[in-house]
Amino acid sequence: MSNAQKKTSGSFSLKKYKDDAAKVAKEAGPFVLDVDTDRQITIPRPDANTMLLIEESVGSRAVISLICGDAADEIFELFGPEDFTAINAFGDDLQEHFGIGK
Repeated sequence: MSNAQKKTSGSFSLKKYKDDAAKVAKEAGPFVLDVDTDRQITIPRPDANTMLLIEESVGSRAVISLICGDAADEIFELFGPEDFTAINAFGDDLQEHFGIGK
């Protein structure tokens, strides 16, 4: 929708915001990391509160911790001994998958 077509007056709908967000979340789904042939780590889509904390955070460790939630410790164990480019690529893929930073 162009700026000329955007609604500029009247009321706005919380239901529409929620419905649109649910549609996007369903289409994107969680981020699934294949660890090996029989193990995966599933990272759910961040909620609004987490996204606000991500925006306030400083540093890659904090951002990855917030996005990965309960899986963060395992993620850091898996990537910790590797060259830093591995976790950078992982972080980039997380951000792209969830549309963070658009």
